[in-house]
Amino acid sequence: MIRWFDHAKSYGFIEPPDDGPDVFFYLTAVQNPFETSALHFATRVEYELVKSRRGPRATKVWIAGAK
Repeated sequence: MIRWFDHAKSYGFIEPPDDGPDVFFYLTAVQNPFETSALHFATRVEYELVKSRRGPRATKVWIAGAK
């Protein structure tokens, strides 16, 4: 679920279900551009995860159940 998202800065963090470290994502990772207005605190999302040198990052993000 979304922990924090800033529309002006175009990035945010996802709280993973396993209580691991927060997952960073850019607005460009959102698969449906019409879903960007729905990105708010506690919105449930699904994502594809990659490891980066700064920590976990989502490369594809979509609203849960919308894929």
